[in-house]
Amino acid sequence: MNLTPFCLVHRPIRAAASGARAAATWIPVLLGLSACESMPPTVFDRPERPAELLVLRTYEGSGQVVHPDVLHTEDPRWPFWLAITPYPDAYEKWENPCVYRSRDGIAWEEPAPLVNPVAPRPRFDHHCDPDWLREDHLFRLFWLDTQRREYRPDNRNFEDLKVVESPDGVTWGEPRTVIRWELDRDPFYVSPAVVRAGDGSHRVYVVQPRSATIPWMPIDPDAPDASDRPAPPPGGLLEYGLEGVRPWHVDVFSAPGGWVALLCARPPDATGPDDTDLWIGGSRDLDHWQFSAEPVLVGGDPDLGVEIVYRSSGLIENDRLVIWYSGRTAAGEWRLGVATQPASTVPFPD
Repeated sequence: MNLTPFCLVHRPIRAAASGARAAATWIPVLLGLSACESMPPTVFDRPERPAELLVLRTYEGSGQVVHPDVLHTEDPRWPFWLAITPYPDAYEKWENPCVYRSRDGIAWEEPAPLVNPVAPRPRFDHHCDPDWLREDHLFRLFWLDTQRREYRPDNRNFEDLKVVESPDGVTWGEPRTVIRWELDRDPFYVSPAVVRAGDGSHRVYVVQPRSATIPWMPIDPDAPDASDRPAPPPGGLLEYGLEGVRPWHVDVFSAPGGWVALLCARPPDATGPDDTDLWIGGSRDLDHWQFSAEPVLVGGDPDLGVEIVYRSSGLIENDRLVIWYSGRTAAGEWRLGVATQPASTVPFPD
């Protein structure tokens, strides 16, 4: 262990509490000689290496996961945070948002015992598709609560974009609805990607599979529950400009010089309904985009270890693009992997 003098660190101290979920409190601890353990190399520091599949422990025991979203935070001990859902054998009832933390972006652990799932399984239908932000010293975790009439006894037919907040990834508040889409009137959307624009406003990108479009809507994460308000109309479209490509899931994240989109989509030559690859796009202003003509990750590539590439998330630092991808293996399991590419892989409009 390498030591540096006079450094405060935080250690998780588990507090006793009743009920199924105990509280956890972070307290600063001044170590013996005021020492701080040095950090291991991260995904941004280590030498280039092939893509690899990662191991996660899930609350239902399968280790199968899908739909990652990764944050790089200011926490010096746990700079990487991951939101994801279990997906054992593609069974959507287990798709309840879960969170993990990591020192290096490779080895992940729960921030506290019993914290997952952050959003327990709903009584009807299912949750899915988490996405999150870290801002104003808060984690804001978003996801879809899908409530279709064929799964409900009351004939209701709607889909909510939910949000819940936490200062530490352990203690979470009460979820509230940011947008409610009434599915008898509004389109059905998947894969929300929430971003903060340069002017401080927020928008959520979603994929409309039927029309093969990626609209965005303005949102206010601080607004009261919106269950009784009409959904806002789209403010515009993310124009990806790839002929014959049909979007399925998307992530949008900030990066040096602008924003990056990772587009999971069905290529024009797909032979099956689930065949998806990953394209990448860049924007300076969130309104004008340029995408790679060819996918950056291709399902069936033996280096990736998956037959299809599903929703993915990314970060850029040290001139390196790191992509955490999810996908289905040849054995039919849903896994999380990580791949690195040069940051110059991202195309930006001239």
